[in-house]
Amino acid sequence: MLPEATTPDAGGARLLVVNDDEAACELVARILERDGHAVTRSYSHDDALARLTTEEVHGVVVNFTAGRGGSNLKMVDAIRSHTAPQVAQVRLVLVANEAKNRAFSWQSGVDAFIVRPFHADELEREVDAVLARPENERLAHRREMLRQAKGEAGVPGA
Repeated sequence: MLPEATTPDAGGARLLVVNDDEAACELVARILERDGHAVTRSYSHDDALARLTTEEVHGVVVNFTAGRGGSNLKMVDAIRSHTAPQVAQVRLVLVANEAKNRAFSWQSGVDAFIVRPFHADELEREVDAVLARPENERLAHRREMLRQAKGEAGVPGA
């Protein structure tokens, strides 16, 4: 059994924003800094994984820009399958270009799913909710979001 992740109250968490587009990464980072979080920026999968293994990070916002070499779902998979518990159990917010991968993203272990374009308030609200959610409620939340996503997609048995 993995140790329970320690997470501060929603305000003041240490976050990692991952995006291969430096301008987009900076915009998301500034929104989260305005919300009171300490934010580190990363522009690649490899750098993000290295930071997760060496730095204390409470949450990751994966926000790769389509067609620029990054992949949101590959990053989610790399985090969730990592052997280091502090990496595999980190709180994870995924920002996507469209909702078509919503169900798969919930199955892959995201803690929140946001579709572009989004308003800064939505990002702040989702990140704060992810950080505030007790560890023992994360799986149930993912299951409920997956059920809803399947229902929206018209998947039988959802």
